[in-house]
Amino acid sequence: MTPVTIAMSEHPSVGIVVRTKNRPVLLRRAIESIVHQTYANWMMAIVNDGGDEADVEFLAARYRPLTGNRISVIHNPVSLGMEGASKVGLVGLDSDLLVFHDDDDSWAPEFLSIAVNELLRVRKKFPDTQGVATYAHLVRETVRGNLIEIDAIEPFSGWVPRGFLSLDRMLAGNFIPPISFLFSRQAYLEVGSIYEVIPYLGDWDFLVRFLSRYDVYMIPQFLAFYHWRWGSEPGGLNNTVTAEVDQHHFYKQYLLNAWLRRDFAAGKAGPGTYANLRIHVEELLKLAKSPPPAPPAPAPPAPPQPVAEPEPPAMETEPAPIEEPPAPPQEPPAPTQEPPASPEDARAPVKEPPAPPEPSTSPAEPSLLPQTIFDYYWESLSWRALRPVRSALNRLLGAPPEIKPEVYSVEDAWTLARNLQETWCWQVTAPLRWAQSLVRIFKSK
Repeated sequence: MTPVTIAMSEHPSVGIVVRTKNRPVLLRRAIESIVHQTYANWMMAIVNDGGDEADVEFLAARYRPLTGNRISVIHNPVSLGMEGASKVGLVGLDSDLLVFHDDDDSWAPEFLSIAVNELLRVRKKFPDTQGVATYAHLVRETVRGNLIEIDAIEPFSGWVPRGFLSLDRMLAGNFIPPISFLFSRQAYLEVGSIYEVIPYLGDWDFLVRFLSRYDVYMIPQFLAFYHWRWGSEPGGLNNTVTAEVDQHHFYKQYLLNAWLRRDFAAGKAGPGTYANLRIHVEELLKLAKSPPPAPPAPAPPAPPQPVAEPEPPAMETEPAPIEEPPAPPQEPPAPTQEPPASPEDARAPVKEPPAPPEPSTSPAEPSLLPQTIFDYYWESLSWRALRPVRSALNRLLGAPPEIKPEVYSVEDAWTLARNLQETWCWQVTAPLRWAQSLVRIFKSK
């Protein structure tokens, strides 16, 4: 791949696109974030995407005395959506570098200065580096009227390693917010503009295409602020990433399908094949890191049943006459030997139950054919892949270790194989089997 030649001086110009629509309280903070940058060679295009023009013009006029002619305003008669507004703003800027600055996000004063200098430094050794990103703080906030209340601040992308961004990880999902990504305008023109067919996730599609051709260097400094809002007053103040999560999931699958169909049309595996498989791998990794399910709680003992007292015998209407006992004889009979008890009354000694038969010390040997059938599934990649996870769960739950059973009949072999295929381990590795089949199809062509 031939490196892009960018005619930049030691202080390249930066074009900043600010997308907004009827959010003047947020737009004011965004403009101040740009105006107070320590790097001065920038120009700003505010794209009013079908919103009220008066508020935008008022704010632009207020800050123009501080910036000269570096603020321009573009009014879209009708809303084009975030991706369409981005494209309009980028076309209107003639600069060496570009960056998106949404009206609800903000920068530290040193963002542009550090980002530009790092891009120039890294490009001297790695000319294919056409963009840089910085760590970002996630700011949770609420807007009430003209007041912005900060609820919490936490790291958003601090887990990303320093150095070049991973295209592999980007195919699993976007982890770089637009506010923290600075890139060359020439590379943007060669990669292709923002994907505006869909209203969401155009930045993810753009980053995947960008990283497929060029490198992006991660600067390990928290210089951008990615603002999220829940429960703010109505009027479009909430983020799409928080208020329209279902739409993000919908269009993410739309992109995955479009990329995969592109690979099928080309007749070879490409980003679409890899991205769809990478999504499933990420789900498996999350499953492996999740805590094991708690063992079922023992059933509570049944409450003791009260012992029913015997009912007293029913009383007759008239009590029966009491019979007098017969008079004892005058002389007691001669003592005689007591006869043995009758068989009905005699208590026979309790017999011990017969002892169970001793288990055979020489079980039958496993049959070769049934064992071979079951071993095919037991040693398959689908079952082996998560064996460490199952072993870890067994240790945590105090369960016995996993031992391969011995099989003595074909019927037992298929029964055990079916039981194995119904486990969660077998179900979650279905994408691996699908990918293997896909690779075989491509190899056979």
